[in-house]
Amino acid sequence: MYQNICNFLPKFNNYNFFNVINAVYETQCPSDPKPKVVATHRMYMITEGEGILHTEKGDEPLKKGDIIVMPPSKRFAIENTDRLIYIYTSYLGIRANILAEDYKIGPCGSVFHSHDALIPMWYSMVTKQLKNASVCCEGVVLYTFSEIGNDIFSSNDPHITDNAAHKIRDLIDKCFTGSDLNLEKIAFELNYHPKYVSSAFQKEFKISINNYIRTLRVQHACTLIEQGLTSVQNISVLCGYNDPLYFSTVFKRQMGVSPKEYITTVIHKHKK
Repeated sequence: MYQNICNFLPKFNNYNFFNVINAVYETQCPSDPKPKVVATHRMYMITEGEGILHTEKGDEPLKKGDIIVMPPSKRFAIENTDRLIYIYTSYLGIRANILAEDYKIGPCGSVFHSHDALIPMWYSMVTKQLKNASVCCEGVVLYTFSEIGNDIFSSNDPHITDNAAHKIRDLIDKCFTGSDLNLEKIAFELNYHPKYVSSAFQKEFKISINNYIRTLRVQHACTLIEQGLTSVQNISVLCGYNDPLYFSTVFKRQMGVSPKEYITTVIHKHKK
């Protein structure tokens, strides 16, 4: 059972920022959950009880004060084993992708333990009726990342940012809506050999350049639909696809539904 669901209509921002979609207080998590895939990044705070996070990587025990960060398009389930209650928020945007990379969020999500001190701040997202609720949620997500960072960056593992792979990713993040973006253009712009571009990116981020571009484009399509765009042809062009039919194929392969079906779902949600 959901309690205090706060939905926010995303707005266009500079790609350095991200859009918070909602904040949800889940008071009755099922003991036999079905695995699900969501289109957005999600961050969960366990506020009470105990449970288990099920992902393709394996199972992770959960307890009060634990934080879950899940990337989009990954299958997972949260099981209630002892009166589990949590709050989660969903968000999209290029900065969301960068935060996931910078804070070493695993490909199947990551769990960060013992952050009980942040629980009151998380409650503020769903217990207060704020006109600027989306700003409040953005602040909670960013502050939570900063606390996670204290755990991550206090380790002896060096975090390298100034390298070829990150330059490649930065270029893709800026240009992914261009229909002419491909491996050869990236290599030309950065004066690298195409084979080096491909191998360096794959080694650093554990995903191919083509898959990364497709993921960005589909996420952007979801954002455009949430913002009210309903023309599949226009959405496909704005996401870097000149062929709406091919765009629809790519979208359905990643999201499990066609763009038209996703648009219908969003319109129905906003009418409630």
